[in-house]
Amino acid sequence: MDEPLVLVARLDDLADMALTDNKYERATIYATANTILAAFVGSKLSSNQAVMDLLRAACFYLSAAVGYDFIKATPEQCVVKAHDKLSKLRGVINSYYY
Repeated sequence: MDEPLVLVARLDDLADMALTDNKYERATIYATANTILAAFVGSKLSSNQAVMDLLRAACFYLSAAVGYDFIKATPEQCVVKAHDKLSKLRGVINSYYY
C-alpha cells in the first residue's frame, strides 16, 4: 500500500454513500470497507495500534450504517461517527507515515 490516505479518502466516500436504500449498494459498501481494512492489515501500518483501532472503528460504523453490524444508533449517527474516526485516522497516519 503506497498511499494509505487514498484508502482513507475512499472510506470517506463510502460513508457518504452509506445511507442508500439499495441493498446491492449497501452490500458493496460493506465488502469494500472490509477489503480496505484487509489492505491495512497487510501493510506496515498494521503495527501502529492507534491506526488499526481507528480503522476498525470506522469500518464497524460503516458496517452498522449499512445494516451488517448492530449498534444502538441510527444509520445517520453511524455515518457521522465513521467520518469522525476517519478524520482522526488521517491525523495519526500523517504523524506516523509522513
